[in-house]
Amino acid sequence: MGHGQKSSNYLLSSGNVRSRISLIISFIPASIIPTRWTRAFFDELELPGSDFNLDVGSGSQAEQTGKILQGVERVLEKKPPEIVLVQGDTNTVLADALAAAKLHIPVGHVEAGLRSFDRNMPEEINRVVTDHISSHLFAPTQTARDYLLQEGIPDETIHVTSNTIVHAVFQNLDIAKQRGDILPKLGLIKGEYFLVTAHRAENVDEKSRLQGIFHGLQAIQKKYDLPVMFPMHPRTQKMLNAFGISTDGIQIIPLSGSLNSSSLRPMHGLS
Repeated sequence: MGHGQKSSNYLLSSGNVRSRISLIISFIPASIIPTRWTRAFFDELELPGSDFNLDVGSGSQAEQTGKILQGVERVLEKKPPEIVLVQGDTNTVLADALAAAKLHIPVGHVEAGLRSFDRNMPEEINRVVTDHISSHLFAPTQTARDYLLQEGIPDETIHVTSNTIVHAVFQNLDIAKQRGDILPKLGLIKGEYFLVTAHRAENVDEKSRLQGIFHGLQAIQKKYDLPVMFPMHPRTQKMLNAFGISTDGIQIIPLSGSLNSSSLRPMHGLS
């Protein structure tokens, strides 16, 4: 991949690696900059290796965003790209977009225009700010495009691309099938279990809400007498421990990767 002055493009990974990065790179010379969380998915999803690594872990909203902003700025100054492509609504996305915009590098935002209209969600702030400093907005739906237009974003910068998550599900299902069925390993029967997870701050950072979620899951398990599988995000585990909330009746499994989750999900109409 070329990395000459203004000759490459950067794909900055955030949250789950959901788009077909390998497909993009086969057509566009690009570099990948993952954060600590996303590196675990590269081998599993058969993605190309990364060119740079930002060893940014957990922290406060400001601390995490600031560290990523500093790290990405150094990379962009060292090898300026023609465009920076970001996906999603995490702190990584906001920091990446800010770093690029302040260096006058165009930003492309995948999943642009998604709105919850709840500014209490950190992700909502990240979405809105990123959209308004991006040069190219890739909206998954017409509704997302309409929201962007209502916020005054020029029509010529918006492109409706469909939902990258759907494309990634198809790709990951093929990889998951090649690697075998996880159900026997977990003692599960197809169609006879519940799968749930949660990690958003508004769901897990408030004791009463998180406790209500688990009380509801325990009630479902008792009513239907079927396993409730919960791939546990580190943030959720941390808050459960801090609040002392019981997980009796819920089968906690490691959040080991996207393929295991894809194998567990009932893919009606997709398999």
